[in-house]
Amino acid sequence: WHGCCMTIAFGFCMSIGVFFPRYLKSFWWWFPMHILIQISGVLLAITGFVVIFIKADGAHLAYTHSWFGLITVGLALATPLLGTMAHFMWNATRSRIPIFPDQLHCLCFFSSCCSV
Repeated sequence: WHGCCMTIAFGFCMSIGVFFPRYLKSFWWWFPMHILIQISGVLLAITGFVVIFIKADGAHLAYTHSWFGLITVGLALATPLLGTMAHFMWNATRSRIPIFPDQLHCLCFFSSCCSV
């Protein structure tokens, strides 16, 4: 179950969730779909993490894969938090994209996908 949850979370939900803001901003429904799919991906990632944590029988963080998994889930949790901050701190008159939280939101997402 761990592998299935993580594959669906990062291979499908996170990838499709990024497609909406990148290519479908001309439609009114892009943002609700982006939120729905990204949150589904985060919940699946948490589920996969909990499943393997329970099945590990005391061998938590004993392998490199475990550490990468912990970092990946941490970044996956930071991404929607930064996205929420970016949404509420958005300013239509800004001259450029701010590093915090907008660019950091993207960086966390791409880092979590690269560590998979």
